[in-house]
Amino acid sequence: MTVIALKRLGRNEGARLVHQLAGNLGALPPDVVAEIVERTDGVPLFVEELTKAVVEAGADRGYVSISAVPRSSLAVPATLHASLLGRLDRLGPAAKNAAQVGAAIGRDFSYEVLSAAVPLAEPELQEALRRLVEAGLVFQRGVPPMAEYLFKHALVQDTAYSTLLRGPRQALHRRIAEALEQRFLESVETRPEILAYHYGEAAMPDKAIAYWHLAGKSSVAKSAVREAIAQLRRGLSLLDGLPETRERSQLELDIHVTLVSALMAGKGYADPETVAALERANRLVTETAAVGTPLHFSVLYGLWVSNFAGGAIAAALEHASNFLSSAQSQPSSGPLLVGHLTLAISLIFSGDYRAGLPHFETAASLYRPDEHRDSAFSYGQDIGSAPLPRCP
Repeated sequence: MTVIALKRLGRNEGARLVHQLAGNLGALPPDVVAEIVERTDGVPLFVEELTKAVVEAGADRGYVSISAVPRSSLAVPATLHASLLGRLDRLGPAAKNAAQVGAAIGRDFSYEVLSAAVPLAEPELQEALRRLVEAGLVFQRGVPPMAEYLFKHALVQDTAYSTLLRGPRQALHRRIAEALEQRFLESVETRPEILAYHYGEAAMPDKAIAYWHLAGKSSVAKSAVREAIAQLRRGLSLLDGLPETRERSQLELDIHVTLVSALMAGKGYADPETVAALERANRLVTETAAVGTPLHFSVLYGLWVSNFAGGAIAAALEHASNFLSSAQSQPSSGPLLVGHLTLAISLIFSGDYRAGLPHFETAASLYRPDEHRDSAFSYGQDIGSAPLPRCP
């Protein structure tokens, strides 16, 4: 990556850019040019937008030459935001509506998604988009219905989005999310975070949380652990919007288990965030009556391995004992095998070799490759690859 430092335009360069943008409409009065240069502070985007705002204001009054426009009609907007708002308003309600919906979709958007969410007939929508493109606020690639659009700058998108009131904005995000669900299943499968974002902005936390969890699981599967952590935490942050129910606790537990996997991969087994997520998951196991389930044993194993990896051998020994105690009441031999193994390792590292050996031997005698190979999905490794001694 190469960093290129771009200097601001000087006063002469800024004035030359203003004159070039005014084009064939004639020269702007010197005091108007000076005001544009002063307010834009040498930023090319600002120079371009403010100049276009002044030129379009004159054109809207029917003047064919800027030099013929009264000085009072060439007011320079005080801010870039005001300039962009004015330009959107002058394009008409349909173009402004299309820009608002496009801004809600994102910095770039497709004609297909836009047409599914905007309440405009095809001819009116295409005309609205044509006006946005001709005004230079949006770039177009391809032709409808396969066209793709891109806002010229994030500031243009932000300005269009800022004109939406809260209620209409939430309703718009809901329309976009539902349109994606109903007509663009591939997007739902490959980019669930987009659905999560729109349902979150639509004030529908239950749907948003489900999609943030799906996005997090997808990212973990791709080893994109930093993205997964951010997505799962966004889902957790929305839980406050749901009533306190067992279903809510179960959803929080499921998200925390996925979060633990991402934190272990991204920050390590003994990281404080990993430990905190495991401890919260363990409390949720009790709240949801999930004690003795495979999910419970995966949490217990996580608590053991996080303490063991962090050098807290006494705590690891306690967690291993709890694991084995819970596993002894289970009909499946898998948890029992893991319980004996974790306790054996903990005893060995605490210096009690004599007590550890019988647990190693029991674990080895319980292992069946065909039956226990899937343990890798719960415990991060095939238990058969652990240091089990050979049975005589």
